[in-house]
Amino acid sequence: DFPRYYSNFWGAMVGRMLSGEFGEKIDPYLRSIFYLLDQSHACKSIRKDLQQGKIVICNRYITSSYIFQSGMFKTLEEKDKYINWLEEAGYKQLGIIKPDVVLALYVKPEIAQELILKKNARGYLKEASKDINEKNLQIQINAGEEMLRFCKQRENWHLVDCMNGDQIMSQ
Repeated sequence: DFPRYYSNFWGAMVGRMLSGEFGEKIDPYLRSIFYLLDQSHACKSIRKDLQQGKIVICNRYITSSYIFQSGMFKTLEEKDKYINWLEEAGYKQLGIIKPDVVLALYVKPEIAQELILKKNARGYLKEASKDINEKNLQIQINAGEEMLRFCKQRENWHLVDCMNGDQIMSQ
């Protein structure tokens, strides 16, 4: 489950970033570094599990950066440039294991905003109820659009629509 806010130095740095400690307007390339380092650190145990024949399921792995960070760019050219950088930095430079399959769970951004308010208190946010991404509905809307785009473009990305009209599915 990523980021690992409470069990990893780099995950804790993600928490500090998301709490707004470094500001709310952070370049997507810079935002990605703490996430990548957290995930890279986990790959030693992921590799061990895979070598033992286990199936590893990750929540909010590197593909979350594809979705959230590319949504911060305006043009397709900027998005593609970022994705190329992310893949080079993550898979090649840091040795993050590339997922075989991506299951992208889609919830309408407005519904996601309601669900955020139901979350338990998160220590890294101190007194706040939302992080810098959650406070900004446009970030959520852009991420949803990027998720749909990647699911159409990439064979190993599969969309799981969690909506039944305007309601989130219960099962």
